Amino acid sequence: MSTQAYYKDRLGFDPNESMNGELDKTQQGYEENLSKFKAYIALISILDIVNLFIELGQMIKSNVEL
Repeated sequence: MSTQAYYKDRLGFDPNESMNGELDKTQQGYEENLSKFKAYIALISILDIVNLFIELGQMIKSNVEL
């Protein structure tokens, strides 16, 4: 009887399966948070670009008026 089979028989679970399940949940949570972070950074970048164009437009407008 292998060690894994022993644990499964005596304890009702395979320790390797439970560890992999925890890692899968952790990895899934990490990937979800990374995706949210990337979307947040992309949004911030877009807002920065929009603000840059607004400022440039204001600078051009103020220089034309002079």
